[in-house]
Amino acid sequence: MIERKFVEQAMTNLRVKEYLREELKKAQISHVDIHRTPLNTHVIVYCAKPGFIIGRGGRKIEMLTEKLEKEFGLFKPYIDVKMVENPWIDAAIVARRIGEELERGKKYRPVAHRFLRKIMEAGAYGAEIRISGKLGGERARSEVFRIGYLKKCGEPANENVDHAKDYIVLKPGKIGIKVSIMVSLPEVSLLEKNIADLKVEESKEEHPDAVEKASAKSEEKEKEELQMKEKEEKNREEEKKRSMVAKSKRKASSKGGKSPRRGGKSPASKKGGKKPSVRKEKSSK
Repeated sequence: MIERKFVEQAMTNLRVKEYLREELKKAQISHVDIHRTPLNTHVIVYCAKPGFIIGRGGRKIEMLTEKLEKEFGLFKPYIDVKMVENPWIDAAIVARRIGEELERGKKYRPVAHRFLRKIMEAGAYGAEIRISGKLGGERARSEVFRIGYLKKCGEPANENVDHAKDYIVLKPGKIGIKVSIMVSLPEVSLLEKNIADLKVEESKEEHPDAVEKASAKSEEKEKEELQMKEKEEKNREEEKKRSMVAKSKRKASSKGGKSPRRGGKSPASKKGGKKPSVRKEKSSK
């Protein structure tokens, strides 16, 4: 009996969360927490736009509490609305915003690239957006857009990555949106990063001249590379000029007079045949 009670509570919690997400799509809900106490049922809604949940004078929130009590059987529900501090790092809010942009008729590729850029500007370490469905064709396919550092497996993928899914319904069919955001780095990588930063700072403090020398060497290397590139370009131009001159000489020689072929007739024979032979007549005595 006790197990059944817990299963029923979990099912009601799931139905309540689905109802709130469908009813309050414009509020861009991140997640919903439900806590049961002997006095009441505390429902905490985390969202990006709390004004859509509260309504004018708190009318909408009162209507929602009545529905949760009558339809879902919650004991004295109390709805608490909390605003998400950084919505661009929240995967559920980002997925909802991508769906809204696609519903307005915008193309998915520029939308995905723009959202990835905003996620990285908000302070994330990496992100992935997967959009699947009928994207400009009869056959369904999936497009993946990635940026930065993102763990795919292991404990960091569960603890440090925020996953969320959403979908929208357009004329061609249903389009699914999956967002994964690397919110924080694992402890091991953070330690390695801090150690590397400390080593760099210590080297700067102990050997400032060495740092200056290293910077001077790097500048000299860059100058040498630029000079080498300029020389290579000059050599290529000279080779091109030489090849052009050689081609022009070949053309000129081909256009000039050609020697007659072996066995061919001379030009005089071509025109009038054989030359007339002149005979001297002997004078008669």
